Amino acid sequence: MSLLLGSKVRRIGYWMTEKKIRKLDFEEFEEICRNAGMEILKLDLDRSLDEQGPFDVILHKLTDQIARSEEGCQVAQQQIKRFQEYVTRYPHTVIVDPIENVMQLFDRYQQYGHIQHLCLEDKKASFFVPTFVELHSINIESNKRAIETVGLQYPIVCKPMVSHGSSQCHDMTIIFGESGLKDADIPCLAQTFVNHNAKLYKIFVVGSKYYIVERPSIKNLHAGG
Repeated sequence: MSLLLGSKVRRIGYWMTEKKIRKLDFEEFEEICRNAGMEILKLDLDRSLDEQGPFDVILHKLTDQIARSEEGCQVAQQQIKRFQEYVTRYPHTVIVDPIENVMQLFDRYQQYGHIQHLCLEDKKASFFVPTFVELHSINIESNKRAIETVGLQYPIVCKPMVSHGSSQCHDMTIIFGESGLKDADIPCLAQTFVNHNAKLYKIFVVGSKYYIVERPSIKNLHAGG
């Protein structure tokens, strides 16, 4: 909160689903803002944001709307259009996160490609991206060849191509050997599963500050079961 308290922010707009609001205990955040003398308002995406603003900062989790917009939903397209038009008219409003930045992470293949590029640029990088490949064919032999070509090692994890915006985007399948490829939900991104002691770390960055959160993950696995 020090980032906000040290600035001249007076009005914050936000939008996220009710489920996400409950999960984040957002009422506590709202109370912190009000105690700091800031007004906070949930956006109505079906109305002009000009009528609801002005805003110094907008926080959002619009991934569901973006995904539906990409799928052709006209309501979602209008909501995103309204949002982007407001951002364009008021470029000094701080957006967390800009839609164009969110879009870069929507496609898992592109997302991993960005990180892989960073690894290639920095020879001293202390991180890496496990080998991955897109699987588009329902032909198992074709998928076997694709996996062999890039050198994936079993077990592999198959993930939906889209990483946000649907209840299925976090559905993953662990495949322990070639015989399990028939269970892959095509299309998908297949990636070598790297044992990580059932822990993963999420890093949240705001300006020059970052926060690391430890989360439970999948136990260590080995090829064949």
